[in-house]
Amino acid sequence: MNFSASINIVQNGVGKDYQTNVNMLDIQRNGIAWCEVVRRALEGNGDLVSKLATLLNVATVCHAQGKYIDELAALRIARRIANGRFAPVNELLESRSAAGHFPMAADDRLRIVSFADDGVEFRQLLGQDVICNNFVHPGAVFGGLLGVEGQAILQNDDSVDNVSFAVCKGKQLLAVVPCVIHSDNVISWVAPIVADGGIPISIHFVEPLCDKRMVLDLVLRYLEHLLRSYGAKEYVIKEASPEELLLYQLLSKQHAFSAEVWDRPVLDLNQSEESIFQVVRKSYKSHINWGKSNLVAEYLSGAAIDNAAVERIYQAIQLCHQKVISKYGDGMTAELFMQPIVLCQRGFGEVAIYRTQEGTVCGVTVTTIVGDVAYYALGGSIPQGNKNPGQYVVYNSILRAKARGAHTYSLNRDFSAPISMDRLQLRVKSQHDMNLIFFKRGFAGQLQAMNVYKVMPLLLGLLGRD
Repeated sequence: MNFSASINIVQNGVGKDYQTNVNMLDIQRNGIAWCEVVRRALEGNGDLVSKLATLLNVATVCHAQGKYIDELAALRIARRIANGRFAPVNELLESRSAAGHFPMAADDRLRIVSFADDGVEFRQLLGQDVICNNFVHPGAVFGGLLGVEGQAILQNDDSVDNVSFAVCKGKQLLAVVPCVIHSDNVISWVAPIVADGGIPISIHFVEPLCDKRMVLDLVLRYLEHLLRSYGAKEYVIKEASPEELLLYQLLSKQHAFSAEVWDRPVLDLNQSEESIFQVVRKSYKSHINWGKSNLVAEYLSGAAIDNAAVERIYQAIQLCHQKVISKYGDGMTAELFMQPIVLCQRGFGEVAIYRTQEGTVCGVTVTTIVGDVAYYALGGSIPQGNKNPGQYVVYNSILRAKARGAHTYSLNRDFSAPISMDRLQLRVKSQHDMNLIFFKRGFAGQLQAMNVYKVMPLLLGLLGRD
């Protein structure tokens, strides 16, 4: 079951041969993402070209052995890590993609419509031409899959595989599952920072009276197919808690997975300012009252956020994050920064820059509003003596969102457990992340809890399974 393949790749006019030994039994047991030759290539210190050469050689061997799904998986990993810019991979994918179609069972009463396989029908079912792969907002339809009011907020990312799909009964749409695969080879929803992982997949039921167990069973079967055919290591999916835990029950029958309880701090804005202030953590209230009397805010939205304003906002955020950057590094990617800024430019939210009476920048918030949900997207502050502007700038952002018509204020992202499993490794949050979690919880009247499952392939031989 051992085979080899070689490829010659030309760089700057100079060709170089790359040879790879491939164990097909390993691929048969573990799939492309978890087989040793691919794991060594992706996790090692080799350059991009050597990684691409390994994946192309693996694809060649798989094709010769009639393992067309595995060939496709190797090519798709190569396309993602090359950001879709390596012509030999793209050309092969053009001629091989038909091999990846999902085989429906003869007794299936429901069917899958995939954006990747049938974009025309997928768009028709959703009644929308705009399909996004890098926009997320808790107030947007299907979590941001359709952008905002038919607008694509950012240009789609060519390096991302959009594998979103719908579950139908005949022509009737029952559920929509937005999901993408980034270069981390994990199936999730949008990842503002790929290194931190994507947002867990949500299953959006369109028909509330459908047989949810039947829908979920098909969803899990299709996600398993995506793991194999797209070379993904795992998928991350969530269900609301408390519910019937149908997803958990189905996963428990045969899947290898970890389970955690995550939460999102949420504040109901359909109440008086006095009631909102009442649920704020007691230790924050003196800082809020100090901020009301001592800080001056500049509000920016719509056309006021021109290129010069964007630069000022960026510099203000970097200034407020200076201490964190010096200790943990700068995690502010262009995508993470620009997505909420573009929303505010289009009138879906506002930026607030806070200064002392002397004109010194000491705080900033970027709040986006889609539908009736306001979202704390970005922010930061600089302590002024024994007072922390952070408590005031968040509180004022809440009141401003209420005044703009939002009914719910969602505080930043979903927060995972302080200690969790990342595939086969223990993952412990940094002290900064821990402090951030507790800070955000200090404003919320409630926590929206969810069960999050990280699911690995069924066939994974690494776990001692045949």
